[in-house]
Amino acid sequence: MARAALRKGAFGLPLPEMWLVGVLVAILLGVLFERVDTLLERAEHARVEYDITQMRTTLRLEKARRLIAGETLDALVGTNPMLLGENYVTKPGEPSVPSVSEPLHRLVNLINSSEWSFDERSGTLYYRPERRRHLRLLDGARAPLLAWRIEKNVTAGEIDLRVVSAYQWF
Repeated sequence: MARAALRKGAFGLPLPEMWLVGVLVAILLGVLFERVDTLLERAEHARVEYDITQMRTTLRLEKARRLIAGETLDALVGTNPMLLGENYVTKPGEPSVPSVSEPLHRLVNLINSSEWSFDERSGTLYYRPERRRHLRLLDGARAPLLAWRIEKNVTAGEIDLRVVSAYQWF
């Protein structure tokens, strides 16, 4: 009789209720991990777009520098956009002058990244996304690689960093 009294007053969950709690926790963790993964993929997408914007800005600065120096822009076609860079050297009392001899610190970090690569034969810059659940390649390519190249638009005569493999990300 004393044992029966202890069981009634004892705190705890029976085994089926424990299983139910475990299943609910697993479902909640699954939803949480899916949301976190989506946020990480959005962050990767934003970082890639930022990097491409930085490379386009650097290309524009290099084009301006070459135009001011009287150099031709055709030599930029097919070059590695990560090696184009600027380093603003400022001495006291002097305005900042763009110098393209040193690559941008950010672009140097991209070169050392395993996600970015440059094919010198084709002049194409590649990015391999780590998370690609919401990535869709529009040109039917099988490899999950995004590609850009510095090209010259023949009709407009403009040199820019253009997308080689069309994609939709989110």
